[in-house]
Amino acid sequence: MQAKPYVYKVTHKISGHFYIGMRSANKLPAAQDLGIVYFTSSKKVKTDFSNYAKEIIQEFETWNEAFLFENKLIQESWGSPLLLNRHYQKNIQKFSMRGMKRPDLAEYNKSSKTKPKEERLYACSICSISFTRVEFSHRPRKSRAYCINCISQIKAGGVKKEKTENKTNKRKGIPNKYKGIKKGPTGRPAWNKGLPNTESATNGKKGAKKLSEKVTGRRLATREDGTRYWVYPSSVSD
Repeated sequence: MQAKPYVYKVTHKISGHFYIGMRSANKLPAAQDLGIVYFTSSKKVKTDFSNYAKEIIQEFETWNEAFLFENKLIQESWGSPLLLNRHYQKNIQKFSMRGMKRPDLAEYNKSSKTKPKEERLYACSICSISFTRVEFSHRPRKSRAYCINCISQIKAGGVKKEKTENKTNKRKGIPNKYKGIKKGPTGRPAWNKGLPNTESATNGKKGAKKLSEKVTGRRLATREDGTRYWVYPSSVSD
């Protein structure tokens, strides 16, 4: 049998959730490909494929026919809460993965794609009252934290925060280490901080002498095909 593009449907044996897909890169017929070589493009289905019942809906002669039929079936089932597809495409001329928004898509993304959070216990740096705060798990704990009451007083100007030792305020007369230093074309300080390179003239003379020795005595030669090239003294055999 010839390998043709096909549209398939897999359904979870217990929950009834289903996924509709299309396969066109298969080198085997659909019956010998789905569930043996290919296990869908859905990450959720692929890792648990043994618990899904597979169904080959139809085979097609061209990729375009299978693609349009797949998107038509997804669109017809779009309101179903059991549908695992997260997008479909209306326009075949312009590729897009955006699809149409589903009512449950925001909750799905929130539960599956957001970074994990945890509830952390803090003691207020001003009044020492214990309180909890929900923060991202991958971020380090704060060295100083303030309760709601103290934050309100800080905003009102009644209480001042403790100053952090390792922080500096550039607006309070702290001298700029680049002040008075010559800047380059980009507006940033020059690599040599504006100081002249005392060896630049000597290095320039050495380079000029080396180049002069290389090119002095060179001559033009002709290849068999008529093209010309330079022959340098070091390459000329005695």
